[in-house]
Amino acid sequence: MDCNEDDFWGMLQKDGDLGLVPVPFRKFLHREQPPADFMQTMGYYAHGYKSAFERMVMIALRLWPNAEYLRMPTFFLARHAAELNLKEVIQTCSAANGALDLAADIHSLQKLWERAKQHASQAGISVNDDWSDYCGHLIAHLDEMDGNGQRFRYPGNNAGKPFEYTRVEFVELAKAHANITLWCEAMTDTLHENGIESY
Repeated sequence: MDCNEDDFWGMLQKDGDLGLVPVPFRKFLHREQPPADFMQTMGYYAHGYKSAFERMVMIALRLWPNAEYLRMPTFFLARHAAELNLKEVIQTCSAANGALDLAADIHSLQKLWERAKQHASQAGISVNDDWSDYCGHLIAHLDEMDGNGQRFRYPGNNAGKPFEYTRVEFVELAKAHANITLWCEAMTDTLHENGIESY
């Protein structure tokens, strides 16, 4: 389907069926084998959320200040991209070290950061440098503002208490995202360049 990213309703009208009136039900979600095995890997999901954030933040900046509501999904994409990219570093480096660590039950960015650095260091990659220190500060700031990934997904906690409003500076968030995801890519790229096999 050929569509303009800014014209959601126009895209639907091209089909001549907005789906707003009763029509024969058509499934639109299908459980099946992925076209390729890599499509069910942490790296693929990390890439998907990374790319989604990068597109969304550009849309948010183009529309600013007329689409303030985009701060919630834009921040969520950035945070989730950071989480998935850190988990990819953990999985890749730990597998290269001989003991795969999925870090599946960890959602704290700070904990994932420490574990990613630990596994990268054990794999022979230096993490004692200014860039790693800088990325550590970025991770700490993100984790302080949204420690469990809930503050931008919902207006309040499970008890109904509203979260504090959090203003987002999109350009600075984009810079943080770029540094964190590039750091993660550098870790896995260095591993592969050194000829170390991972999972």
